[in-house]
Amino acid sequence: MDLKVSATNVEKKSVIFGHSAVLNRRLQQVLANQPPSDCVKGLTQLNNFCNNLETTITQKVGKNSIASDLDPLIDMLVGVKAHFADLIDQYFPTLNYAEREVKHYEKEALLSKSAWKAEIAGALQGKATRFFYVDDEVAEGASSSSVGAKASEAVKGIINEFLPNAESPKGFSSLGGMESVKQGLNDKLIFPIKDPETAKFDELEYGKALPRATLLFGPPGNGKTFLAEATAREADVPMFKLKISQSGSKYINTTSKNYEKAFDIVAAKSQETNKPCILFIDEMDGLTKTRNGESDEEDLKQIGTLLDLINGARSRGIIVIGATNKHDLLDEAIKSRFDNQIFIGMPDKETRKAVLKKALEAKTKATELLASEKDLDIVVSAFEGFSNRTITDLTPQAAIIARNDGRRNITKDDYLAVIQKSQALKIKDGNRDYLAKNSNAMGFSQIA
Repeated sequence: MDLKVSATNVEKKSVIFGHSAVLNRRLQQVLANQPPSDCVKGLTQLNNFCNNLETTITQKVGKNSIASDLDPLIDMLVGVKAHFADLIDQYFPTLNYAEREVKHYEKEALLSKSAWKAEIAGALQGKATRFFYVDDEVAEGASSSSVGAKASEAVKGIINEFLPNAESPKGFSSLGGMESVKQGLNDKLIFPIKDPETAKFDELEYGKALPRATLLFGPPGNGKTFLAEATAREADVPMFKLKISQSGSKYINTTSKNYEKAFDIVAAKSQETNKPCILFIDEMDGLTKTRNGESDEEDLKQIGTLLDLINGARSRGIIVIGATNKHDLLDEAIKSRFDNQIFIGMPDKETRKAVLKKALEAKTKATELLASEKDLDIVVSAFEGFSNRTITDLTPQAAIIARNDGRRNITKDDYLAVIQKSQALKIKDGNRDYLAKNSNAMGFSQIA
């Protein structure tokens, strides 16, 4: 049946709401049972807005309003409803809100030939499994195989395969400086991947064991993710990224099952490619919910599940690399599993120079600056105390100065002017202050 029928062609007797009344009542009950907060208030208001807007559209359709009056309202409802469904599935995943609404809107669109209902179903379709969580309540009455297959597909929304692009590192050649870090990663991760037989002999003859897992830690903006990507490219192996913040849920067992499914996906890729795969877990500090020594049942289960998964990762062809900006907040049990911990601190001179060159290389008005080692060194020295990210972020500002001044070439003076105005972004004694705060990490870390 063709769903692309103008809403104005719908007869009054077939006009019905698109949303599920049953699901809407359930959502209202869930919201009403939550402790009062701005978040709950906002979700309630959004739900009421969507329902009221749908009422308005339905009434206008019933009065055979012209399309030009309906289209802006429909566009608004499509956008807001999709965003709302996204939020509800994050906060209350066991409702399966988006998935259930998709089915209902599709059904009602077929019955009433309403294009706008089909349009909402299409907008929600991408949200329906993005935050799907396996839950005993959801799984009740369904076969374990069907639920497992659905969850395996859905959990891909929280774990993404790294697909290199033009901005991605090509390997360690893309990294300036950081020589001790690159040497350590090459010795402990890359060499065993490229020459596993010799690595086994090293372990047998010299007791050189492979690390269980590697942790990159240090101040934000200094390239932990970029380094992990460079490691994957250097080793020529697939890499997956998992963010703790995207996999969590307040529901018991849910987050732990997400971790298990994520590791299953990476292990399957390893078997498929006959290569080990890197699993990069960002925001590791997100696992720590409290700082008073107390943890609820779900906190403990999450940590226990992740510990077990890390322990068995290498036997499944998974090389775990974690990252955190807040080493002091990371649970001690998690820290103990990362027997190779590397401090990624504020960039040294060579690293700053490499970052600066990369930021300028695509700009035709930067050719002369790139050709002058003397001018580059002046700029690099002025950037001491700034993070890699800040160096990259300030480059467009320097370029704008040159553009506004007669579209001339970018010079060192443009950078110096921007740096002078951006001293508040400078991190004085960043490495020293960070390590002092994380003093328990200093004994087994490498400094970039």
